[in-house]
Amino acid sequence: MENSHSNIAPVFNDFIHDMVQDIHRTDLEYIYRGIINSEIVANTLELAKTNIEKTVEIIPMRHRVYFIMGEGLQNIAKHQDTPDEKDLSYNSLIYISKKDNKYYITTANIISNKNVPYLKEKLDRINELSLSELRQLAREIRKNNVLDNNSNANIGLVEIAKRSGRKLLYEFREINDQYSYFYLNIEIEISNIQKTEHLESQDRSYIEYLINFHDFLNEIDARLIFKGDFSQDNILSLLEMLKHQIPESTVSIKINNIMIEMLQNIEKHGDNIEENKNWKPGFFMINYKDGRFYLTSANYIQNEKINALEEKIISLNKMNKEDLSQIYKKKLLEIDSITAQKSGLGFIDIRRRSNNPFNFSFVPINDKISLFIFQVIING
Repeated sequence: MENSHSNIAPVFNDFIHDMVQDIHRTDLEYIYRGIINSEIVANTLELAKTNIEKTVEIIPMRHRVYFIMGEGLQNIAKHQDTPDEKDLSYNSLIYISKKDNKYYITTANIISNKNVPYLKEKLDRINELSLSELRQLAREIRKNNVLDNNSNANIGLVEIAKRSGRKLLYEFREINDQYSYFYLNIEIEISNIQKTEHLESQDRSYIEYLINFHDFLNEIDARLIFKGDFSQDNILSLLEMLKHQIPESTVSIKINNIMIEMLQNIEKHGDNIEENKNWKPGFFMINYKDGRFYLTSANYIQNEKINALEEKIISLNKMNKEDLSQIYKKKLLEIDSITAQKSGLGFIDIRRRSNNPFNFSFVPINDKISLFIFQVIING
């Protein structure tokens, strides 16, 4: 089925469609690309915690997933270097996804080439050990409170391998003669499985795919991507992440206000393709391209609502600043005396603040539901 309308910038179109094709599932995809520090790690863990509580039924398993995820993210701080080229710092990556009964945590950070052999030796040593050997090694490291030169391992990496039951999947990719990307992928099974003494291998093609995906994210300068449940808790976590992405300025304030409206639009007005009404599936992305910030959202909408929404957006796109100001003031006066809520101000406010026409698309899913892709451009 063809789109009933489409003017989404071509550079995003195929990517957005690929990302949202299974948006109706309770899976999760969260991507942060930028400078990674303790605040980013803390905010990411808070976002992950909310989703783990919803998707992992067994409480001890929740603790296990959360612990491994925390070790994986904190591992970045232990093994990242600050490059001389400031632009490279913004290319570090956190990618968390849940597919079926597995969580995947992938990190990519900058490391000095001189530190690569030492870290590679650590990782290879850990992958050679059995689970009982890893347990013994972890006890020794804690007992000595220092790294044992003979063990040649880091307690965080040891705990990740031990608790996940998986070999550490990693890759070093040279950027220049000084720095490389250090990719680490962690796979966590969340179903009850019988543990074996040996670490299980991971599919190497997955990390190779993520390396290529990282290149694409760098190309479009993607800062933040989220696909999953747009609950109030997740919305607050995403807004907190934004504070660390874009330095405070008039542009960042504008982006923050528009992002709030877009995320709340998904939470309040998005429809669900499944019978489960306790979650609001959606997609959101911020990226920077050719001097402009692109904010793109996607959510399901009942087909019977499309005509009215399309007419509203087209009408707003045709308005100039004066028209928008007048209709905004008019809507401000139309406040329901019972609910005390503003009526119809969201799209008007976004249009006023962005000062650019909207891009949008309706992608038919079935005879009842379509996917509404909405894009706001902000001159940066």
